[in-house]
Amino acid sequence: MQHGCNCSTRKFAAFKDGVVTNNTSKSMNNIFKSVANYKELPLDTVILVLVRVQEIYYYDFQRALAGHGDYHLKKSFSHLSIDRTQLELP
Repeated sequence: MQHGCNCSTRKFAAFKDGVVTNNTSKSMNNIFKSVANYKELPLDTVILVLVRVQEIYYYDFQRALAGHGDYHLKKSFSHLSIDRTQLELP
């Protein structure tokens, strides 16, 4: 396996086959539903939520390039790193 994670699946009955996956669309759906408190939202509000989520991902990506925050570049991508002074954060 080139990329992935190593998780213990014995503890959780849902992972009987030993495979753990993350469905990105379901994760995003959960974010939207939690923001909306599981209620229908007007279109302009949905667009604002989408813009904000995109900004959050962009800033996480910027922090990863600078080696700051929860995410870090793999050694094979270290040539893409930037200095922390180049971060474009709000």
